[in-house]
Amino acid sequence: MRVVFDTNVFTSGLKYGGKPAIALQVAATGECVLVTSEDILLEIEDVHAEEASVEREKCDLDVGW
Repeated sequence: MRVVFDTNVFTSGLKYGGKPAIALQVAATGECVLVTSEDILLEIEDVHAEEASVEREKCDLDVGW
């Protein structure tokens, strides 16, 4: 079986767990074939780059830089 996960499934599965994490684990075992597109991969990259930027800003505020 082939499946497509959107950005929300990747982000939720990696960050929060639950059913999205289970879906990622199933894909990792090879029980299904994960297919994606360049657009989805770029969106995932954008979301995680934005989250990393926000975390850096929080750290800067915490240390007073």
